[in-house]
Amino acid sequence: MEKYYNKLNKKTGQPTSSEPQTPQTREPQPTTDVLHRTINLTHMSFTTEEQELLNQGMQYCIQRSNETQWKTLILETEQTIRLLEPTIQDAYRIMTARKLSQIRNIHHNISKTHKRQLHVANNIHNKQDKNNAIHTQADKGKTVVIIYEQEYHEKVRTFLSENNF
Repeated sequence: MEKYYNKLNKKTGQPTSSEPQTPQTREPQPTTDVLHRTINLTHMSFTTEEQELLNQGMQYCIQRSNETQWKTLILETEQTIRLLEPTIQDAYRIMTARKLSQIRNIHHNISKTHKRQLHVANNIHNKQDKNNAIHTQADKGKTVVIIYEQEYHEKVRTFLSENNF
């Protein structure tokens, strides 16, 4: 059994019990950048900040306040208060308004990073609108492709005609 483990240790590069254990020095590995997840097939240029946001991928979600949930919550609360006796409705409206404003002040704060990302995302959107470009996900992987709309439609038509759809 010991032969078996010695053989395994030799394969994995671990010293056996009979070999002296010398400290191994490894050469530092060169640091590589994260794979670029964006392919730009247009003549548009993006700032590093815009490129970093695009490299996050299509599924990256920027935090933003959700106004529709707040509107729904307020409407449902008002409907519930209307079911109470008319004499106590105003008191409950005041209490719920205070409580909702407290909750909103706590959860409404968006970090500076997310505010900046929203600004950068709007810049990207404006550039794409101005140049008639779109961004889409590549067929394989999580790569974002930025391409002119006209070219995209031509590629789709070509693909459909060649594959008898």
